[in-house]
Amino acid sequence: MKRWSVAASAVFGLLGGLVSLAVAPGLPESIPIHWDASGTPDGFVSKVLGLSLIPVLTFLFPAVLTLAARRESDLTRSLFEWVIVGTSAFFFALHLLIVHAALTPGFGLSSSGLFALIGGLTLLIAFLLPKTEPNRVMGYRMKATFNDPVLWKLVHRFAGRALGMASVVVILSSVFLHGTALFGVAMTLLMAGALLPFVYAWMLASARTR
Repeated sequence: MKRWSVAASAVFGLLGGLVSLAVAPGLPESIPIHWDASGTPDGFVSKVLGLSLIPVLTFLFPAVLTLAARRESDLTRSLFEWVIVGTSAFFFALHLLIVHAALTPGFGLSSSGLFALIGGLTLLIAFLLPKTEPNRVMGYRMKATFNDPVLWKLVHRFAGRALGMASVVVILSSVFLHGTALFGVAMTLLMAGALLPFVYAWMLASARTR
């Protein structure tokens, strides 16, 4: 991996750590780390773990992707650069949401903020998918697509559109919906956007074998 993405990830991790240090004195010893579909906390951890978990993951994430893509092509590694930066930014923003929830009476998590972030990350992935080539770490790596570059391109072009449209609607839904309603709509859309390319790939592969 090039240094710019690793450096950007380190900056996000460092900022997350600084935020944790700044808010730690004003937080209780136990803070929420998990919420149900309505945004009500249903899981708590110690303050130290809750404030350090995501910043640490932000530092470790580039190393994991670097190892995963070390034998891939230059194109795949360059796309991973954007995955690293996008995911690191997502982690940092998620950390801010969790800290805000911990500082808020009732510990409620903003479902609108959460799904806006998820939609933004999946939109980035949707943008990258059509640019991929057959590889072992990214994309719809079915036997049919992996062994056929043309089929790979068709499936990932479709996947980019399907997941992209789902992501845009999720982001828009986060403005108008909240709580369990937003959770249901967003999860349905994201699952559909992620699974439809498998169906499309199966249909193309079946048509070619007739």
